[in-house]
Amino acid sequence: MQLLSEEGKRPNKEEEEEMKKKPARVAEKSKVDIGARDNSGRTSLHHLAELAPGMTFDNGELAEFLLSLGADAAAADREGRTALRAAAAVGAGRVAAALAKAEGESVPERPPFSPPPPVDDGIRWKKGEFDYDVVEDAKEMLRQLEEEAAKKEEAKRRGKLRETASSSQESEESEEENDDESEEPEVEVPQGCIVKKGSLHKGYAVLMTKVDVNAGFWGLYNFYRMQIWKEKHKDLWILFTNWGRIGGDDGGGGQYQNTPFATAEKAEAEFEKIFRSKSGNDWDERDDFVPKHRKYRLVEVEKLKHVRKSELNFDLKSGAAPSQLPEEVQVRKARKELKIYCT
Repeated sequence: MQLLSEEGKRPNKEEEEEMKKKPARVAEKSKVDIGARDNSGRTSLHHLAELAPGMTFDNGELAEFLLSLGADAAAADREGRTALRAAAAVGAGRVAAALAKAEGESVPERPPFSPPPPVDDGIRWKKGEFDYDVVEDAKEMLRQLEEEAAKKEEAKRRGKLRETASSSQESEESEEENDDESEEPEVEVPQGCIVKKGSLHKGYAVLMTKVDVNAGFWGLYNFYRMQIWKEKHKDLWILFTNWGRIGGDDGGGGQYQNTPFATAEKAEAEFEKIFRSKSGNDWDERDDFVPKHRKYRLVEVEKLKHVRKSELNFDLKSGAAPSQLPEEVQVRKARKELKIYCT
């Protein structure tokens, strides 16, 4: 197709700008069947409304153009669905509006969301073929995991005691070095970070999210995390980046990248550059953060501190506040409170 002026000639640049303000004539350069259908009976309007299952570009101008060339808005595919119904189902509002105007109908409401069907592997076990007790197996697995965790905690505690006793002087020198560099107190290194022992560098840590419920079939729910870590005994700064879909198939852990820098200044410059590109804000002005369209937004995160809980001793026989409940209820209630405290 080619735009033509009223004299039937190809317009120059100035004439083309003027023609954009009013309907233009179109010269046919090839023989195209505007009403052609694919194997599913879908026309060009169907594909414009829904490019793929759950996907659309929602190009209303192109819909009006196809209709002006004679595309049939009322044509239905083999399932009996018109392009208007397809556009409404996928949320293509502009295409649906153009098709509804051509058909003289109102835009139908988008059908309610329905989750994907459950996956079935087709395997059917015969009754009595396997004599497994799932409940007992789960209890045994929990018992083994608890034993392993207790052994690891005990080994870790003994290792810390030996390290403290044998390297007290080295620890003091390391503390003085950390004080000179104004590093933050040590916190738990996140999953995926290659730093074995270190601390966050001068508060360079941020968590951001981007949410767009209209993006695709499932919407957009992404997170982006950045931190600068300083190795404790090396002149090495690690820019740790972590991104992905919130609650994704990988458990929400996302993907990781560790970028080493020989100086703190280079690490800070790269951190601030990424922060500006992702959020549209300057790092130095993060306290006055302004959300930008289609950019990540800042998430306020409180630092978690691991606090060792003191032991609780329940004395149900004390007469300070006698209970009027039956004794078996008192015992059950105390166990419940203890369980809540421990978890």
